[in-house]
Amino acid sequence: MSSYLVEKNHLDFLVNAARDWGICWLSGDEWKTIGQPDKSGNTMTPDVVGEILRRGNMRGVSERYNGEAPEDLLGPIDGSTLGTYRFTPAVYPDRGHAIAVVKACHCLAYQSCDAEDYDTSEACALLKSIESAAVRKLPGYEDAEWGAPEPQSNMIRLTDMIRK
Repeated sequence: MSSYLVEKNHLDFLVNAARDWGICWLSGDEWKTIGQPDKSGNTMTPDVVGEILRRGNMRGVSERYNGEAPEDLLGPIDGSTLGTYRFTPAVYPDRGHAIAVVKACHCLAYQSCDAEDYDTSEACALLKSIESAAVRKLPGYEDAEWGAPEPQSNMIRLTDMIRK
């Protein structure tokens, strides 16, 4: 299948979630937090976080297509993801927000994963942290048991009866 550069709105959507949820991620041997300075003193602003995701996407798509120049890659017609990322705050509907964030993470990961080192990249770690935070926001997550629930002792599955 093909891969492409995602639209700026896709990046803004994920960065909004990361900012609103105070996302932390492991980059190499250093924990980074949006809104906080890293060991070098560089603050992890929404612009920086979006640029990490944009570059990860750009690298994956470029490697997928044998090092094509950025302007020749599949992506938004307006070229909005070719330049340095600049965050645009936005309000998104609350209904279904967490699951939409999970799906947007999966989409961006798929579009970025062709980079040879994607699994160990900062973009991958950041996306996994955003996804993990979104999963914890899903309805019913907080009420679910920590660990596996006990099986229902007096219930038999129909498939078990058929196998006999």
